[in-house]
Amino acid sequence: MRGLIGMALIAIGACSSASEPHAADTTGATPGGCLCEVTLSPTSAALSIGSTLQIVATSPGRVSMVFTWTSSDTTIASVVQTGGTGTVAVVTARKPGVVAIKATASADPSQSAAAVIIVSNPSPSGVPTVSIASINEVTGGVPANLAAANGALAVAFSANWLDDSKANSAELLIHRAAGDTVVATVAVPNALASAGKWTDTLIWNTSARLANGAALFANGSYTVSVRAVFDKMTTQSTPYTVYVSNP
Repeated sequence: MRGLIGMALIAIGACSSASEPHAADTTGATPGGCLCEVTLSPTSAALSIGSTLQIVATSPGRVSMVFTWTSSDTTIASVVQTGGTGTVAVVTARKPGVVAIKATASADPSQSAAAVIIVSNPSPSGVPTVSIASINEVTGGVPANLAAANGALAVAFSANWLDDSKANSAELLIHRAAGDTVVATVAVPNALASAGKWTDTLIWNTSARLANGAALFANGSYTVSVRAVFDKMTTQSTPYTVYVSNP
């Protein structure tokens, strides 16, 4: 797996244009000074077999762009777009390896970007895992635009464990330079504490304000992750990058 991780580090942040290599080539060096028309969030993730991940494609200044999605190896991880324009896709991990998941602008196939996904077997020791399944707008339930999020966001997560651990709770953390802040917490239902799998949703109101009317969360870039608390340990999901842009 050490060699696979090295390949992933080469490919993270890669993009393509008419004059540059395709981002899906995980063996080529990232082009220097690349200015991408298409951006993905997240740009990389580590998944265990059977888990899923939501990826969002955006194109600054081109909100009406339509995307198509491909996997460099569907036996490692497959990808299925959701919604008519394909701005959101769901990746499913299938076998160990490294794969590039690419979004291509249908109107201009030279514009694309790729996310690097590392797939591994579930820990044989039964170490609990937690992953973010989706980030949607609370109002309307549609996928949030992670490049310009506003209002309340519903962060759906899945926690899994194989041994005799018991789940206690989950926390939604946001991170900026000042450190981590817990913005929401949910306790596991008693019936699921020992079930081995728990799915739930945490809410982050990005537009919350203080008593004096000032914004509680300043506009800007945050990383968002879910931390699951078990009786024996805690574990944290791969983070998403969310850019808050409230009026």
